Amino acid sequence: MNAFYIAAQACSIISLILTIISYQMKSPKMLLVVNFCATAAMTVSYLLLGAWSGMILNCLCLVRNLCFIYKDKEIFGKKPLSSPAVLPIIIVLMVGGALMSWDGPASLLIMVALALNTFFMSLDDNQKLRYSILLTSSLVIVYNVLVMNYAAILNEAFAIVSSVVGIVRFREKKA
Repeated sequence: MNAFYIAAQACSIISLILTIISYQMKSPKMLLVVNFCATAAMTVSYLLLGAWSGMILNCLCLVRNLCFIYKDKEIFGKKPLSSPAVLPIIIVLMVGGALMSWDGPASLLIMVALALNTFFMSLDDNQKLRYSILLTSSLVIVYNVLVMNYAAILNEAFAIVSSVVGIVRFREKKA
């Protein structure tokens, strides 16, 4: 084990803690802010491991999160980040990023997972996002096994558990 590997796992553990916290947020905006920090830590982890698809796609997730956080912000009297074109542009960039950093089927796993995650984040519905995590985090677990990011496997497993807890906590009660 070298220092880069240990640092990568440490970054994944930081991401894990932030991920657990993020899926317990009631506000979609706060979920995105905490998730931004978790994604930044995971980006560094993938960088240190040389997992280029994971690193590039997580960088794009940082941009995505900023777009979603500031979508209601006016710039010169307009809200450019609230345009319906933002979501397809981000997803196309993710596909392009995965193709540019293609490392075999592993790249496809993380690309599909993060593109789906982006779509569900755009809905501003934390419950739908939590349900989607059950699939997307499962795909990322397989990616992390392939790139040997073991702390990140734990991160995704906890994201699944945290999402289930959030699904139960915030479920709609029948009248």
